Amino acid sequence: MSRAAEALGPGGAVSQVLPHFHPRSAQQAMAEAVEDAIADSKVLVCEAGTGTGKTFAYLVPAVLSGKRILISTGTKHLQDQLYQRDLPTLRKALGRPVRVALLKGRANYLCWHRLGASAERRLDRRAMGERLVVHQWAGQTQVGDIAELSRLPESAAVWPSVTSTADNCLGTQCHYYDDCFVLKARRRALEADVVVVNHHLLFADLALREGGFGELLPSVDAVVLDEAHQVPAIATQFFGESVSGPTLASGAERSRAARAKLRGRWHSDDDEGVLWLETHRRSVTWHWSPLEIGPQLKAHLQSEARAWIFTSATLSVAGTCAHFAERAGLPHYDELCLPSPFDFETQCLGYLPKQLPEPRAADFHERLAEAVLPVINAAGGRTFLLFTSYRGMAACLERLRSVLDYPLLVQGDMPRAELLNQFRRLGNAVLFGTSSFWQGVDVQGEALSCVIIDKLPFEPPGDPVLAARMEKMRREGQDPFSGHQVPQAVIALKQGIGRLIRGESDRGVLVFGDIRLLERPYGAVFIDSMPSMEITRRLADVEAFFLQAGVSA
Repeated sequence: MSRAAEALGPGGAVSQVLPHFHPRSAQQAMAEAVEDAIADSKVLVCEAGTGTGKTFAYLVPAVLSGKRILISTGTKHLQDQLYQRDLPTLRKALGRPVRVALLKGRANYLCWHRLGASAERRLDRRAMGERLVVHQWAGQTQVGDIAELSRLPESAAVWPSVTSTADNCLGTQCHYYDDCFVLKARRRALEADVVVVNHHLLFADLALREGGFGELLPSVDAVVLDEAHQVPAIATQFFGESVSGPTLASGAERSRAARAKLRGRWHSDDDEGVLWLETHRRSVTWHWSPLEIGPQLKAHLQSEARAWIFTSATLSVAGTCAHFAERAGLPHYDELCLPSPFDFETQCLGYLPKQLPEPRAADFHERLAEAVLPVINAAGGRTFLLFTSYRGMAACLERLRSVLDYPLLVQGDMPRAELLNQFRRLGNAVLFGTSSFWQGVDVQGEALSCVIIDKLPFEPPGDPVLAARMEKMRREGQDPFSGHQVPQAVIALKQGIGRLIRGESDRGVLVFGDIRLLERPYGAVFIDSMPSMEITRRLADVEAFFLQAGVSA
């Protein structure tokens, strides 16, 4: 047994510090694989189902390795959790005084120069109140991370005026250069044994190295990417190029360079990327996006001998991670797929209502609302409705708002974190959400007992990058539907399904509104990729399930 697996086992170091810790064989298996990958500088792709305990499964071998480790997360929320809670716990449990640093993008740090300059601007009453709160906090903070100031949401109007961007940073010309919170955070990262970043910062740095402009992150012996299912989309964003209309119109040297590059892309018949235009209310932005990020990622993976660990609860399609590995450019890798330890066949019931039309039908969402109304009532509220579009969400909301006697929470009415806090506090609420609620949401216990998914989450066909990628696959003799669209939708669906069962005592019903799941041949790929569960077509089975769970409408 490896050192990491032993530390996570019965009577191991972790259980000595966490009294409610329960050893899990899947967690130990993953820890052993991660330890092996770090030791031998290998590439590991590991799907760890919900409840595996993957966070400790990669943190324990990282701390024990004695090597310099970079950990990248898909969200700043998980980034803060690792740095503030999990790593301090494991340092204590394992008796390893490793130096840990947290590094975010510059927009997450207070800028002294812009804070001073903002005092001269006239603001409305609300913004003035926010600025006063920031000034008070500025005199107390040691690291300048705006996440410390929980009284203000990330969307607060004051933040852009007191943080910097690459364009408005004064660099060495700034009077506050020696006190810059961004530079201090980078220095701590250079000196640390374990650095915690997020995918946006990691790929921004990789893109800068690709362009020869510099390096933000320290050289490390291993990179662990949690929530790795997000990697292809984020890498596409950062390995591409974007330039706004105002930038093109200015006379600056940067503008001239941008115009020259844009002309080159426009006249090129290169099929490695697509040039597309995004329109805003008062401006436009030109984008060039690569159709495949595998070649760029492969170059980084092979540039130096280091371990790369890609992990998520949703990487496999029909039992294999080959689709993800191909998109990420991984020619040689070890694969480990660990199913969730939760008993879905007992804890979860799938339901696909009868007599629903095809999702393309004009009255689909109206009919879906009618079909799920008795399910929501049987659940006593306590439901997430997850949609693939805002239009679908609005159509169902219009039909259900007047007939549901439970508190309704709707995406866009308040920040996501506040919506989730309200949902947990109310205990019988019904939440309507789109893509941002399909992942990164954890509601354990009876507050969430039903998840309704309107459609199989295929990417929108009007997306210019997807359209160009599909056309390229056709030219190469591949089937873009089975080779790209279905696998991507499977991974997205698994994220939505993962919202329901978050603990060993959770029970709930998963409602599918898309009859293609059972009536189209490719539906089998989705079912083969999901946790094993019964899928019924009878409403009576749903009502009986909730009655057995002790739920009464």
